Amino acid sequence: MSLTQAEAQIALNDIEKTENRAAASQYHRVSAPYLIMWGVIWVIGYTVTAAIQEISIVWMPLIVVGIVGSILLARREQGARTAEFGWRYGASFAVIGIFNTALVAVMSPLDYNQMSALLPLAVGVYYAFVGIWTKAWRMMPLGLALIGLTTLGYFVMPEYFRYWMAAVGGGGLIVGGLWMRNAGS
Repeated sequence: MSLTQAEAQIALNDIEKTENRAAASQYHRVSAPYLIMWGVIWVIGYTVTAAIQEISIVWMPLIVVGIVGSILLARREQGARTAEFGWRYGASFAVIGIFNTALVAVMSPLDYNQMSALLPLAVGVYYAFVGIWTKAWRMMPLGLALIGLTTLGYFVMPEYFRYWMAAVGGGGLIVGGLWMRNAGS
Protein backbone atom coordinates (compact mmCIF):
# COMPACT_ATOMS: atom_id res chain seq x y z
CA MET A 1 0.00 0.00 0.00
CA SER A 2 1.53 3.30 -1.08
CA LEU A 3 0.72 6.79 0.11
CA THR A 4 -0.59 9.45 -2.16
CA GLN A 5 1.18 12.77 -2.22
CA ALA A 6 -1.74 14.36 -0.29
CA GLU A 7 -1.61 11.65 2.40
CA ALA A 8 2.15 12.06 2.73
CA GLN A 9 1.75 15.83 3.12
CA ILE A 10 -0.91 15.35 5.82
CA ALA A 11 1.42 12.95 7.67
CA LEU A 12 4.32 15.44 7.43
CA ASN A 13 2.08 18.25 8.72
CA ASP A 14 1.02 16.07 11.66
CA ILE A 15 4.67 15.32 12.46
CA GLU A 16 5.54 19.03 12.33
CA LYS A 17 2.64 19.92 14.65
CA THR A 18 3.78 17.25 17.12
CA GLU A 19 7.37 18.54 17.01
CA ASN A 20 6.17 22.12 17.63
CA ARG A 21 4.02 21.05 20.59
CA ALA A 22 6.93 19.10 22.08
CA ALA A 23 9.31 22.05 21.63
CA ALA A 24 6.82 24.48 23.18
CA SER A 25 6.32 22.15 26.12
CA GLN A 26 10.09 21.98 26.63
CA TYR A 27 10.48 25.79 26.48
CA HIS A 28 7.65 26.22 28.97
CA ARG A 29 8.99 23.56 31.34
CA VAL A 30 12.46 25.13 31.34
CA SER A 31 11.08 28.67 31.86
CA ALA A 32 8.82 27.70 34.77
CA PRO A 33 11.36 27.58 37.63
CA TYR A 34 12.80 30.98 36.64
CA LEU A 35 9.36 32.57 36.68
CA ILE A 36 8.47 31.02 40.03
CA MET A 37 11.77 32.07 41.61
CA TRP A 38 11.57 35.65 40.31
CA GLY A 39 7.89 35.81 41.27
CA VAL A 40 8.79 34.98 44.87
CA ILE A 41 11.55 37.62 44.76
CA TRP A 42 9.07 40.22 43.46
CA VAL A 43 6.50 39.36 46.13
CA ILE A 44 9.11 39.79 48.85
CA GLY A 45 10.69 42.89 47.30
CA TYR A 46 7.50 44.81 46.61
CA THR A 47 5.86 43.86 49.91
CA VAL A 48 8.86 44.85 52.01
CA THR A 49 9.48 48.08 50.10
CA ALA A 50 5.82 49.01 50.47
CA ALA A 51 6.10 48.48 54.21
CA ILE A 52 9.43 50.27 54.81
CA GLN A 53 9.41 52.73 51.87
CA GLU A 54 13.09 52.05 51.01
CA ILE A 55 13.99 50.42 47.70
CA SER A 56 17.76 49.82 47.69
CA ILE A 57 18.01 48.13 51.09
CA VAL A 58 15.65 45.36 50.01
CA TRP A 59 16.13 44.97 46.29
CA MET A 60 19.91 44.71 45.98
CA PRO A 61 20.26 41.44 47.96
CA LEU A 62 17.14 40.04 46.29
CA ILE A 63 18.53 40.79 42.83
CA VAL A 64 21.82 39.10 43.74
CA VAL A 65 19.91 36.03 45.00
CA GLY A 66 17.88 36.02 41.76
CA ILE A 67 20.93 36.25 39.52
CA VAL A 68 22.75 33.49 41.42
CA GLY A 69 19.58 31.37 41.37
CA SER A 70 19.19 31.93 37.62
CA ILE A 71 22.79 30.86 37.00
CA LEU A 72 22.29 27.72 39.09
CA LEU A 73 19.06 26.90 37.23
CA ALA A 74 20.81 27.41 33.88
CA ARG A 75 23.62 25.06 34.89
CA ARG A 76 21.07 22.46 35.90
CA GLU A 77 19.42 22.74 32.49
CA GLN A 78 22.54 22.27 30.36
CA GLY A 79 21.48 20.89 27.00
CA ALA A 80 20.58 21.80 23.47
CA ARG A 81 18.08 24.46 24.49
CA THR A 82 20.53 26.13 26.85
CA ALA A 83 23.33 26.01 24.29
CA GLU A 84 21.11 27.47 21.59
CA PHE A 85 19.26 30.17 23.50
CA GLY A 86 20.92 30.52 26.91
CA TRP A 87 23.33 33.26 25.95
CA ARG A 88 20.62 35.08 23.98
CA TYR A 89 18.28 35.15 26.98
CA GLY A 90 21.08 36.37 29.23
CA ALA A 91 22.23 38.98 26.72
CA SER A 92 18.65 40.15 26.20
CA PHE A 93 18.14 40.62 29.92
CA ALA A 94 21.47 42.47 30.12
CA VAL A 95 20.30 44.80 27.33
CA ILE A 96 17.06 45.43 29.23
CA GLY A 97 19.12 46.22 32.34
CA ILE A 98 21.34 48.64 30.42
CA PHE A 99 18.27 50.22 28.80
CA ASN A 100 16.55 50.65 32.18
CA THR A 101 19.68 52.19 33.70
CA ALA A 102 20.01 54.63 30.78
CA LEU A 103 16.29 55.42 30.92
CA VAL A 104 16.45 56.21 34.63
CA ALA A 105 19.53 58.38 34.09
CA VAL A 106 17.87 60.33 31.28
CA MET A 107 14.38 60.59 32.79
CA SER A 108 15.31 61.24 36.45
CA PRO A 109 14.04 62.18 38.84
CA LEU A 110 11.43 59.44 38.90
CA ASP A 111 9.08 58.97 41.82
CA TYR A 112 8.94 55.66 43.63
CA ASN A 113 5.91 54.32 41.74
CA GLN A 114 7.51 55.17 38.40
CA MET A 115 10.66 53.30 39.42
CA SER A 116 8.53 50.39 40.66
CA ALA A 117 6.74 50.20 37.29
CA LEU A 118 9.78 50.48 35.05
CA LEU A 119 11.25 47.00 35.41
CA PRO A 120 7.94 45.09 35.23
CA LEU A 121 7.05 46.96 32.03
CA ALA A 122 10.44 46.10 30.48
CA VAL A 123 10.20 42.47 31.64
CA GLY A 124 6.68 42.26 30.19
CA VAL A 125 8.00 43.39 26.79
CA TYR A 126 10.84 40.87 27.05
CA TYR A 127 8.46 38.00 27.89
CA ALA A 128 6.10 38.97 25.06
CA PHE A 129 9.00 38.95 22.58
CA VAL A 130 10.21 35.57 23.87
CA GLY A 131 6.69 34.27 23.19
CA ILE A 132 6.66 35.76 19.71
CA TRP A 133 10.14 34.62 18.64
CA THR A 134 10.24 31.15 20.19
CA LYS A 135 7.86 28.26 20.50
CA ALA A 136 7.19 29.30 24.11
CA TRP A 137 3.92 30.94 23.10
CA ARG A 138 2.63 31.14 26.69
CA MET A 139 5.26 33.81 27.40
CA MET A 140 3.42 36.31 25.18
CA PRO A 141 0.14 36.47 27.17
CA LEU A 142 2.17 36.44 30.40
CA GLY A 143 4.19 39.45 29.21
CA LEU A 144 1.12 41.32 27.98
CA ALA A 145 -0.68 40.64 31.27
CA LEU A 146 2.31 41.98 33.21
CA ILE A 147 2.34 45.16 31.11
CA GLY A 148 -1.43 45.64 31.39
CA LEU A 149 -1.71 44.95 35.11
CA THR A 150 1.32 47.12 35.93
CA THR A 151 -0.21 50.03 33.98
CA LEU A 152 -3.64 49.48 35.53
CA GLY A 153 -2.29 49.46 39.08
CA TYR A 154 -0.09 52.50 38.45
CA PHE A 155 -3.02 54.66 37.36
CA VAL A 156 -5.94 53.19 39.32
CA MET A 157 -4.42 52.65 42.76
CA PRO A 158 -1.18 54.62 43.12
CA GLU A 159 -1.32 54.59 46.93
CA TYR A 160 -1.33 50.77 46.96
CA PHE A 161 0.80 50.28 43.86
CA ARG A 162 3.67 48.40 45.56
CA TYR A 163 1.27 45.94 47.17
CA TRP A 164 -0.48 45.63 43.81
CA MET A 165 2.85 44.76 42.18
CA ALA A 166 3.61 42.20 44.88
CA ALA A 167 0.28 40.52 44.16
CA VAL A 168 -0.07 40.80 40.38
CA GLY A 169 3.61 41.13 39.43
CA GLY A 170 5.13 38.55 41.75
CA GLY A 171 1.99 36.45 42.03
CA GLY A 172 1.50 36.60 38.27
CA LEU A 173 5.01 35.31 37.64
CA ILE A 174 4.45 32.47 40.10
CA VAL A 175 1.11 31.54 38.51
CA GLY A 176 2.68 31.87 35.05
CA GLY A 177 5.51 29.57 36.11
CA LEU A 178 3.04 27.00 37.41
CA TRP A 179 1.03 27.32 34.16
CA MET A 180 4.17 26.70 32.13
CA ARG A 181 5.40 23.88 34.33
CA ASN A 182 2.16 22.05 33.56
CA ALA A 183 2.32 22.85 29.82
CA GLY A 184 3.11 19.28 28.87
CA SER A 185 0.38 17.76 31.03
